[in-house]
Parts: sequence; C-alpha cells; structure tokens
Amino acid sequence: MTARSELRRHGGPHTSELALRVHSDPTNGNRQTAHRYWKRDLADPSVRWLIPWCSTGDPYPERHERGEIDLTGFVDADWCPGCTGLDAR
Repeated sequence: MTARSELRRHGGPHTSELALRVHSDPTNGNRQTAHRYWKRDLADPSVRWLIPWCSTGDPYPERHERGEIDLTGFVDADWCPGCTGLDAR
C-alpha cells in the first residue's frame, strides 16, 4: 500500500501539516494551479523539488521546483482536485 493511500484511508494528514501554494508551470505557459505541499518541505531551504500532496506515494511523483511556487495568484489559479478535493475550473 502506498503512503498516500494509507494516509487517505485513515483520513489523510492533519491540515496543519499541509499548506496551499500556487504552482506556475513553465512547461505549460505558466499555467497556475493551487496544490497542497508539506509545510516541513516548504520550511526547509535545502529542499529544491517539492512534491504536491496529489503525487505523494506515486512511483514517479510530480515534482515542482521551489522557484515555481508562490503564495500569490490564488484568484487566477485552477484548483488541483487531488490536493484540494475541489473540481478544477
């Protein structure tokens, strides 16, 4: 069983462990998507590649470079269904 399915089976992590941030994808015209990331990874400057919650436990997780993630842009961003439980626009 993967870490993600194990966490989801037991109700997922506490929301206090995750933070919403906006990812601007340079390979897709800087399309902005709101994802949840682990706060411990966001706080650690040595972590260059952040894995969004929707990819946790995948064999080949999606990775976002720290410089592509921001606290602003939520109004114009799509919402990742896997991270937020909301439908994408």
